[in-house]
Amino acid sequence: MSNRLEELDSLRGIASLTVVIHHTLLTLPIFLAAHQHEQINSTIVKIFTNSPLHIIWGGHEAVILFFVLSGFVLSLPFLKGNSVYYPFYIYKRFCRIYIPYIVSILISGLLFIYLNDKNAHSFSDWFNNMWSDPITIKTVLDYTLMLSYDTHNLNTVTWSLVHEMRISLFFPFLLIPIIKYDWKKSLPLCMFITLSLWVITLNISLLISNEFLFRFIYSYSYTFYYSSFFVIGAVFGKYYNTIKSLYKRADIKVKSFLALVSILLYSCEWALPGLGKLKYSTLENPLNINIFNTLIDFLIALSVLMLFTISLSSHRFQIVLKN
Repeated sequence: MSNRLEELDSLRGIASLTVVIHHTLLTLPIFLAAHQHEQINSTIVKIFTNSPLHIIWGGHEAVILFFVLSGFVLSLPFLKGNSVYYPFYIYKRFCRIYIPYIVSILISGLLFIYLNDKNAHSFSDWFNNMWSDPITIKTVLDYTLMLSYDTHNLNTVTWSLVHEMRISLFFPFLLIPIIKYDWKKSLPLCMFITLSLWVITLNISLLISNEFLFRFIYSYSYTFYYSSFFVIGAVFGKYYNTIKSLYKRADIKVKSFLALVSILLYSCEWALPGLGKLKYSTLENPLNINIFNTLIDFLIALSVLMLFTISLSSHRFQIVLKN
């Protein structure tokens, strides 16, 4: 019998579909404006943007789900005490992430070369900024080494794969305190490590005048930031059987409330008036971070944990997902 959690495969598939819808809609100026919390006149677009219906095209929310899910799934063999050979672990991650990534880059490059005579004035600036810079030796090195310097120009969705691959390299070491200590010690410790590295490298990048080096270090700073969501997934992985037991003992009112809160938090940027606009605010602070953007991401992560709990515990929901 397979130990694979097929219901989570379904969640990954649904989230992937929302990413496709998200990027498709962003090619249209009105949806790009809505995504950036600008004033729009279309009632239908407003309804599908500033409400929980935004889940249908919630691309960024889905990426947070991917990161938490990766942390959860990757941690399970370590948490179960299985012998994990680090070189083989890296080899598997390389095959799973890097090979599909480089194939997609090659296909994107060929399409760029042969189909770049475009007339897309009716599409959004976000769309037209792609395929706008030539492929050079520097950008080829960027794509090959996953430096994340020019991903939007050639294949915008690969940015998250770059972070996934990088995080995979040091994630087993983050698991050491998670395995050794309970969540009251390991979670604050690992979050402090990842978020401190994020803030430090982010501020170092802002002091650098060379554009290539700035963007390289800036990108790595966000690798540390997104690794915090892997940590959240790993800690959940350590206790998910206990959490499942608590959920199953809860009455229907508690379960319904949990589902409702999960939906609201997942779409908090859009469902809570004013919060999304603050994400794009430029309020200065000593750490040079957008506090509201970070708050939104961690509320999404909390909603994802609730969603995982329901998916792994509710028999009816499991049947739906497995089908």
